[in-house]
Amino acid sequence: MTELNLDTTTNTLTVATTAAGGELINNGATLNSAKALGNITGANIGAAAATVDIYTTFTITQTTAGITASILSPTDTTAGRIIYISNLPASTQTITVGGATLAPGTNASFIWNGSAWAATSVTTGVSIVGAFSAAPRPMVPASAATPSPSMSRR
Repeated sequence: MTELNLDTTTNTLTVATTAAGGELINNGATLNSAKALGNITGANIGAAAATVDIYTTFTITQTTAGITASILSPTDTTAGRIIYISNLPASTQTITVGGATLAPGTNASFIWNGSAWAATSVTTGVSIVGAFSAAPRPMVPASAATPSPSMSRR
């Protein structure tokens, strides 16, 4: 079993060659170099050989309205690729990429499932930290089986 292989011909680092071969532990930061796609005007984000085959992160500065772009299948269709797409805050338009609608300043992540790119999350920049209601609510201990007579029900 090969534990670590560096192929300088293809610039590929293989950590293990079998499913039970090990794991990659990164005790630090990961920095994916971003491919700046600029303003998308076509039907896709670019040819696979220039995008998903060689990059993990993509940035868009969308200024053209009404664009829906697909993400082309990778050349190697083995499931497991992950990509991140950001419609930068400098964008003036929303764009739909791979079925995910990205307003300026939002991001989406996708996983290749072996036959299609599936959106796994889209960030909106909205935070729900804080109260859902302006009216204070009484705290009820988790061990309380019945409401206290002094507490009103809402």
